[in-house]
Amino acid sequence: MSEAAQLDAFLAAMTQYSPTIPDELVEFYLQQSGFATNDVRVTRMISLAAHKLLLDVTHDAMQYQRIRSQATSSTATGAASAALGAVQSPEGTAPTGTRSVLTMEDLAASLKEYGINICRPEYVSDIVEDPTS
Repeated sequence: MSEAAQLDAFLAAMTQYSPTIPDELVEFYLQQSGFATNDVRVTRMISLAAHKLLLDVTHDAMQYQRIRSQATSSTATGAASAALGAVQSPEGTAPTGTRSVLTMEDLAASLKEYGINICRPEYVSDIVEDPTS
């Protein structure tokens, strides 16, 4: 199948695609950034790309959470280690009833991989200084 035929098939699929992120939301943010289009296929392609980014960031954040929880469980000592061993299954994995909790640190680490910094600087000055003085 040629590239032109693949592109035509993809654009035809975009007209019937029901995006996870609503068209109205994507159009609002496109308008806020100064991008205007009347083609619903373009809006849905951008929605699809945004959805892919959200999935990638969420997946990476879950990986950071798993690493953090494994590091926490490996440093547990004494009674805490025994209690943790009682909760884990014989294979060493957590039972299916436990819930994973994502923290802002997990999300920040995941977003940092994509060049997005959501953390505040360590030192924030509330004093406004005049640079000319």
